[in-house]
Amino acid sequence: MLSSSLKFSVFLVLSQFVLRSQQQCLGTSKMQGNDYTFALAEVSNRSNPLGPQEACYFGCGAQIVTQSSNRGDMARLTLMDNAAPALTSSGFLQAGQIYFLNHLGMEEVEGGNGIGCIQVLPGNRIAHYPRGHQVCQKANVAICGFWGKQAIPAAPRPKPSTSSAAATTSKLPPSRINTTSTVMTTSVLPPKIPPTATTSATPITTRIRRPRPTPPVTTSPIAPAPKPTTTQTRNAPPPPPPSFVKPTTPATTTSIQEILPVIETISDLSPFIDEKLPIEGEPPTTDILHRFNVDGRSYHVVNKDGNSLAQANMSCRKSQTNIGGVTSAGYEAVAQNLQQVVDTTGNKLIIGSWNGDNYSLRGNNCLIMQLNNGIYPGSCAEATAVLCQS
Repeated sequence: MLSSSLKFSVFLVLSQFVLRSQQQCLGTSKMQGNDYTFALAEVSNRSNPLGPQEACYFGCGAQIVTQSSNRGDMARLTLMDNAAPALTSSGFLQAGQIYFLNHLGMEEVEGGNGIGCIQVLPGNRIAHYPRGHQVCQKANVAICGFWGKQAIPAAPRPKPSTSSAAATTSKLPPSRINTTSTVMTTSVLPPKIPPTATTSATPITTRIRRPRPTPPVTTSPIAPAPKPTTTQTRNAPPPPPPSFVKPTTPATTTSIQEILPVIETISDLSPFIDEKLPIEGEPPTTDILHRFNVDGRSYHVVNKDGNSLAQANMSCRKSQTNIGGVTSAGYEAVAQNLQQVVDTTGNKLIIGSWNGDNYSLRGNNCLIMQLNNGIYPGSCAEATAVLCQS
């Protein structure tokens, strides 16, 4: 039975996704009242620091969920906070099982901040542990979630190459991805730079340099015999033949960038927004509804220009600022200040980040701050205003 204080009712739909050539989700649970679905993904490489995130991303087209401390101003902060009682009581999260997830604002012994694990105990209770705890060593399933329609990333495909053998044996640079996920190990990885071009160019260089000790060879009657050598000497540019390698390099770089998971870019909003700044000298057209300061940060509230994250960011840029971030330390003070404009803006605003994490949202998905109900990823259309920060 669900608690009467639970604000989100959850309708569970357990399903299996049969996907040839790709890892399948172990099960899903869709929330009623919004377009969010919880999912379980198998973590095949527990020693990989990004193993749980990659399992969610490549296996289920989802992102690992976050659970907060559920105390003080962080009570019922995330979707997982609200849905956890229903997920355990329904059996979606089974008693005795251990799951990977992301922790936020926990005590250090309970996981602190970052990837850790939970163990479901009898009576629908949950125990939290840091990633290095011996309990987490037994976990092989991650709790994930996604908005809208599930879209599992396609397996990476190599660019056309002159050597098929080089394409099938190449590996990713270890500096970007430490270990690959299940999908990546079963797919064809981007090709290395084929050595055939450099190898074939070396004999040509040798032929060009042989006649140098005996200049008469170039004008002797025997010249028609080594005709290809003479032609290559005329057409060869001053730099050495390694120029043949250059066309292959951009293709290889593009292939690597295409398969990097979004998980690696959880920081600032600017890398995800491709908008032009306002023309210099153009006066701001956005009316500032309210200004206030919290913990040394200057905030103001403006009306949004559209229903996308990029348009929300542009609403702040018109006043020469960026979308504001909120921290657990300043959450209560920010919420109190926003009460002054709730009659104008409603009780939902778009913010940029929570404790420095923007949850890698893009497109029409924004981080929503709802007064008296916490912060959660949702549709940008839910809010009418944006919290900006200078």
